[in-house]
Amino acid sequence: CSSDRRDSLRARYVFNRIGQVDHQGFPAQFFGVRETNLYLATVSEYHTFTPSLTNEFRLGFNRFNDSIPVPGSEQFPGLDQFPNISLYELGLSFGPDPSAPQFSVQNTYQITDNLSWTRGQHSLKFGFDGWKSISPSSFTQRSRGDYEWVYLTDYLHDISPDAAAERGLGNVVYYGDQVLLSFFANDTWKIRPNLTLNLGLRYEYQTVPYSERLQTVNAAASVPGLISFT
Repeated sequence: CSSDRRDSLRARYVFNRIGQVDHQGFPAQFFGVRETNLYLATVSEYHTFTPSLTNEFRLGFNRFNDSIPVPGSEQFPGLDQFPNISLYELGLSFGPDPSAPQFSVQNTYQITDNLSWTRGQHSLKFGFDGWKSISPSSFTQRSRGDYEWVYLTDYLHDISPDAAAERGLGNVVYYGDQVLLSFFANDTWKIRPNLTLNLGLRYEYQTVPYSERLQTVNAAASVPGLISFT
């Protein structure tokens, strides 16, 4: 933090790193590390134009990164990835964490400016707040395959699973990218020593997440009166 008679500059940086053992898989060679990293950086500048007119300006960056990987390099004969296998007769399930792999990232950039002005019985405040979020994430259910047998003998004889046999296709990345722009004006009016009136107006514009805007690509599949992709 640094300052003079008219300016005050402040900065902050926070880094929080978390590594947790993911023991949802079985046996132990499928244990992995779930990494969650969080970053926060801000810079603020406060300027005094006059005793009755001040301004606050802020820049900020925030990052959230969470990942659940598939550990190890174990291979399953005939498959490109190791699936999750359950044998009901033995009450046994083995394979990596059923929810892996997946990840979620959110980067947020923010800019804020507030102007405060005291004039007579009025305390006026005007401001702008805007942020942009870049947020990709991916989670395809059963992307490695989920195969379940009731009896061990059916599994050993390579008979098709009789309880469940599912695998999701594709590696879709969803982008939740958004932009928010907002403006406000506020007046705190001290009408009398025991009566204060607060008046305010705010406008916000927020975009639809990027991947949701891609619904228009499916317009050819719209059925009038039943479903419309817009």
